[in-house]
Amino acid sequence: MSTGRSGLLRISKWVGLTLCILLLVTWVGTYARGVFIRVYPNHVVVSDGGVRFLRYPIAPYRPAEVTWMEESLNNMHFLPHVVWSKQFLADGSQAGPDWWFDLPFWFLLLIFGFPTLVAWRRDRVKPGHCRSCDYDLTGNESGRCPECATPTEPAK
Repeated sequence: MSTGRSGLLRISKWVGLTLCILLLVTWVGTYARGVFIRVYPNHVVVSDGGVRFLRYPIAPYRPAEVTWMEESLNNMHFLPHVVWSKQFLADGSQAGPDWWFDLPFWFLLLIFGFPTLVAWRRDRVKPGHCRSCDYDLTGNESGRCPECATPTEPAK
């Protein structure tokens, strides 16, 4: 049935549009204020137009926390970027994260925006076709689609 597929397409295009708008608002908002989230040993920083995921070495448990950042990162990469950085102190203990991964919001917007754009383009009604089932109504003068019986405008 093409009606079920069309319904799923309509739902996905609206969900995609909502997600893209939320990403765009978050992207712009990160330049004003950042957020720091810690669920040990992982950290997530949302700041300067991107998301940074950090992984610290295993250490004693600390409670999870979410805080506003007073200062921005100022070193968020423009492209998705992975940094492996094992830094050791003089006593042999590790300082800093094992690795971090920068994911800019423009990249997320591209990943979710392109399929949303395709869904919006595919859901357009072609001239001379039924709005419900996409049946070609060329020459139909009955006012109803012969495929799904949806009322249609007669051909002019």
